[in-house]
Amino acid sequence: MTAPPLGTYSNEQIITPIFLKNSGDVVLREISLSTDVKGIELSKTYFDELRLGQEEQLDLIISDPSKLETKEITVWADVKNPSFRDNVKIYLDALARNVTLGVRERIVFAYDLFKENPECLELQELLDQAQISLDKSEYEKARSLVESAINGCRDLMSAAVKPTFLSRLAGVRKEIFLAVVVIAITLSAAMYFIGKYSRRGPSAGKVAKYQPEKKRISLHLFKRKKTVRKISPKEEKIRELWKR
Repeated sequence: MTAPPLGTYSNEQIITPIFLKNSGDVVLREISLSTDVKGIELSKTYFDELRLGQEEQLDLIISDPSKLETKEITVWADVKNPSFRDNVKIYLDALARNVTLGVRERIVFAYDLFKENPECLELQELLDQAQISLDKSEYEKARSLVESAINGCRDLMSAAVKPTFLSRLAGVRKEIFLAVVVIAITLSAAMYFIGKYSRRGPSAGKVAKYQPEKKRISLHLFKRKKTVRKISPKEEKIRELWKR
């Protein structure tokens, strides 16, 4: 039977778990639990049996720690079959020290968290109140305050992350939109040229072969030159006489 040193501790109430485990080689039957300290309650006082390796849990509850006359509590376990008795001791001072250490560690963790996240500094007052409650041995109040501060800081951190995520999402949407526009323009241009090609016919797209320009030759008719016959002296004299 064991009891962990850390439990729930405040000026009004203490609750700490107790564990029963059968680590032997026989089944334990008809187990009764009790304590002789006044002002203490057990959440369960009887178990029918504990099989090999089986473990059960119950809570030890102290309603008003200030009224206890002792700082040491003994819880007894009486086994009927096989017959034997076991016990566990719980020390209130040790319990208080461990609870104090646990709360103090959470406060230190919260201070470090606030330093890394300035948006959480508005919750600094909760940590200050937690430290004051811890100094007054108000352990449960201190624990509640520091946990509220840590949870509040996490909420603020989540709220700060959301705009960044949304802005990234907007950027991605813009890139997708631009890509869609480019694809649409490309498809439109392709459809235009395909349609133009189909209207002109299959030979329209062919490149005409180079054909050298034919030179035009104009035909000219050449007149024959008249042959001039030489005139004899006698004919000249006759022409002169004729002219007279």
